[in-house]
Amino acid sequence: MDDDSGGWGVTAIDALSTAIMFENEDAVRQILDFLVNLDYNRIEGGTSIQLYAVTTKHFAGMLSAYDLLNGPFAHMVPQQDLRDGLYRQMVELGNVLSCGFSTPSGIPRNWVDTALCTTDDALSNTIAGAGSLILEFAPFYEYLLKAYIYDSKAYAPYLQRWKLAADSTIRYIASHPYGHPEWTLLPRWNGRDKINEMDAPSWFAGGNFILGGMVTGNQTLVDFGVSIADTAGALYQMTATGLGGELIVWTTDCSPSFRAKFDLNECNSSNSVQITGSEYKLRPEVFESWYYAYRATKNPKYRQWAWMAFQALNRVCKTESAYSAISDVNAENGGKKLDEMDSGFMAQVLKYTWLIHLDDDQAPFHVMDSRRGSGNMWVYNTQGHPLMVAGDPV
Repeated sequence: MDDDSGGWGVTAIDALSTAIMFENEDAVRQILDFLVNLDYNRIEGGTSIQLYAVTTKHFAGMLSAYDLLNGPFAHMVPQQDLRDGLYRQMVELGNVLSCGFSTPSGIPRNWVDTALCTTDDALSNTIAGAGSLILEFAPFYEYLLKAYIYDSKAYAPYLQRWKLAADSTIRYIASHPYGHPEWTLLPRWNGRDKINEMDAPSWFAGGNFILGGMVTGNQTLVDFGVSIADTAGALYQMTATGLGGELIVWTTDCSPSFRAKFDLNECNSSNSVQITGSEYKLRPEVFESWYYAYRATKNPKYRQWAWMAFQALNRVCKTESAYSAISDVNAENGGKKLDEMDSGFMAQVLKYTWLIHLDDDQAPFHVMDSRRGSGNMWVYNTQGHPLMVAGDPV
């Protein structure tokens, strides 16, 4: 089992905010009882944890739980000792993770030894790992926008940087596959050329553009994000399982190399996008973008797509005790079960599927459409944990 999170019960802690919002008192109590007894100086299976993973899951999960339990769900845990224990553990983990920032540049290391308060000697980090810790102390460009929503005065310059990146993406990066001018995909950039491939985590971008458009009142941004969400919906419906693969590639011009690679006599609207990574790893990003698309448009098709995908997931991914990634979205039964369940399934897939079906008057923690005069009281981190904003709602 891969575990870069210290053996600290990441599935339970990542699920905590979801359990609170579902008002599952038994699950919340069990997780809190477990959490308050964790020792952050003990790491299972090694001596170091990955700072990014632990921050966005453990730390954000506890911050979110604290906000929720001291806000709209205060009735869930009346025991002061459990709330105090959650706060103590949150502060303790923050102190432990702060070791990662002991660098000349202030950019955090990737790996931290929590017992000795030391870091690895690596000189590099990813953009996500270095720039996605703003809300908790997670992808960098996503957090430029979300930091502004969290506190629009403290992080006002971040919005302008996000707008520049968003505009550049629309103008120079967005791609439309052959036969589908209405679809929008985001190719990979290798520093020189665009590579027409897109992995499953990249689908979060649809929701981020929509959120930015709602906050700034920019319909172009909303429409661009919606086109990404709609493309995901179309691609999900084209597979045997009703779920999307881990990696897709496409052609914009029906190039000979693309036809040769996939043994095509000609290109058409049904074969210009190909799945080259057939696994479905319980990814949440498409559900996330559908949620934001529904919040912006109130089009019921997004609710329908989310429910259809969740039913498909239940059919091919469910096991006796959990859910499993599958090997092939184009096999009717999903192919082989891969015996792995990322904690994001609990933190995001379940949460966003539930949220998209929740009416406005039932959820003060909904993402709000600022164009309709309602500011955001909450902002969701990259792992789907809602955090109460610190500044004026925008």
